[in-house]
This record gives sequence, C-alpha cells and structure tokens, in this order.
Amino acid sequence: MKSKTGISSTLLCLALLRSAVAVPGRQEETAKPPVSDTNKRLITVHISVSGEGMDKLPTGSTVELTGDDKAASAACRKVKSLEQSIHSGEVTFPDVPMCKVNLRFFVTGFDSQTVSVDLMKHKEPLHVLIKHKGSPEVE
Repeated sequence: MKSKTGISSTLLCLALLRSAVAVPGRQEETAKPPVSDTNKRLITVHISVSGEGMDKLPTGSTVELTGDDKAASAACRKVKSLEQSIHSGEVTFPDVPMCKVNLRFFVTGFDSQTVSVDLMKHKEPLHVLIKHKGSPEVE
C-alpha cells in the first residue's frame, strides 16, 4: 500500500512540476511586443545613378537622403541626413519609411542636385540620371 501511495505522490509531483515549467514557456511566446505602423512601412531603397554623358560615376560620389519636412507622417519628418557612397552606379538605404524623401546627389563634375521622390509611387530600383543642367531625371 505504501508503494502505491509513494508512486502516486511521485507522479503527482512530476505532473505539477511539468505544468509549472510549461506555463512560462507559453507566456514568452505570447509576450511579443506589438509591431507599430512605422515599423511595418520600413523599406530598403535601391537607387541606380548615372551621369549625363558618363560611362561611370567618379569615385567619391554620394547620395544624401532626408525626410520631407512637410510630410504628414512623423516618421518621414524624422529621417535626417542618411548619406551613402555610390558604388558601381548604385546605392542602398536600408530601413527608410515609405514616404516622400529628398535625394541630394554629390557627383564630381556636376553641381549638387536635389530631387523629391515619393517612395510609395516608385518601383524598385529607382533610376536617376544626373544632368549637367537642370534637375535630375527619375525614371
């Protein structure tokens, strides 16, 4: 009789121990932080850049991306001066909100040029032609 009581007690303890360990595991799975609207709309912007009359851009050419100060979205207004070097005619900006941004191009032999682009209306990659005179062309 004592052995049946001992086995029952042991099984009961193991069952309680297992449920005590399993509960925190389930809580961790459901305790994920909510994803905000801003995080859902972050994209990687790929830009292909060429210069009018040039086979390839000079070394040291860069692109600066800034958010539009007049944008309705606070996330757009918070994007401040992200600068990347242009390598092989391409540049990439990770984690940019899908909104209107300003792109400023610094290419040797050209005046610095700025163009405003609404990222929600353009497909990847953006193709930009820097001109000797006038504004850059976004294709």
